[in-house]
Amino acid sequence: MSESRQVWIGTSGRQKIHVLEQKEGRWCTIAEGGPDCASFLIPGPDGLVIAAVEADDFEGTPGGGIALCKLQKRKIEVCSKIKGLSRGICHVAMSPAKRMIFAASYPEGTVDVLTLDAENQLSIVKRIQRTGAGPHPEQETSHAHCCVLTPNEKILYVCDLGADEIARYDVESLQELDPIKTPPASGPRHLILNQNNSILYVVCELSNEILIMDTQSGILLQRIDCVPHSGEFCALSSIRFLLEDRLLVGCRGQNGFWVLEIEPTGLLKNPKFFMTEKIFPWDVAPIERTYLAAAFTKSNCVQFGRFIQNKWVAEQTYPIKTPTCILTLPSSS
Repeated sequence: MSESRQVWIGTSGRQKIHVLEQKEGRWCTIAEGGPDCASFLIPGPDGLVIAAVEADDFEGTPGGGIALCKLQKRKIEVCSKIKGLSRGICHVAMSPAKRMIFAASYPEGTVDVLTLDAENQLSIVKRIQRTGAGPHPEQETSHAHCCVLTPNEKILYVCDLGADEIARYDVESLQELDPIKTPPASGPRHLILNQNNSILYVVCELSNEILIMDTQSGILLQRIDCVPHSGEFCALSSIRFLLEDRLLVGCRGQNGFWVLEIEPTGLLKNPKFFMTEKIFPWDVAPIERTYLAAAFTKSNCVQFGRFIQNKWVAEQTYPIKTPTCILTLPSSS
């Protein structure tokens, strides 16, 4: 590998955060700790990692929370935290310029807005309560599932799986803008933006589609069907850029990854499915150009491997209970 990397693994089910590094070509745990149920991780300020605590109570206080963690002398230290947020915080985004954090709650359909002071202490400034529903049985109410900021940090996108829409908020005023509607019963789960912020790639958990949408007009440009023809359960999970011209999407139930080519127009082509032996790939993250880490929640492991020809080839399987998120960072050593 060209650069030494750390791999941080977020988990659910009252498990801890794991930090892995390579030693003589094998991945090994160098630290384990932090808050329980830290199911989603992103880089934070000053070398910290922001952990979303997806729980109904955080250390005895009702609701979920956010913890800022740091690796110190091979130990995961919680530098600051906040309790009493919405239940089930499952996804976070940060505005470094404004020192704001946005936390999505699936069960409550809320977005908690927090600020960080100069000492990295957290305060909640607003709770945005979303409303809405859809025709699917799992859309009885709003379910905020994902927060993504535009590169200029002016607009916040929120995937509302329950209301079949991508909500948009002005970050400065926190006022809601016109939403981008997705097809009925689609259930938008996660999204990413292309490089020039003109296209949204949206993973839909309920319809098992990838939607390509224009960010300005909200027009649906393309739908990619990822439904298995065998009839087994299927639920798309994470979405990442694999290479500059590839998209990578996890698929639970069907158990594998979709890899799609990105055309110069931003549209997608040549979807290919790579089946895995391990089950429920909740997240998958590139480490190098063709080298990835994948979290298999129900198989209680993380695999490191590559796509070779038409197969996913695992080079190492590392046991970790209920992994849900993979964050890669430069090594601190």
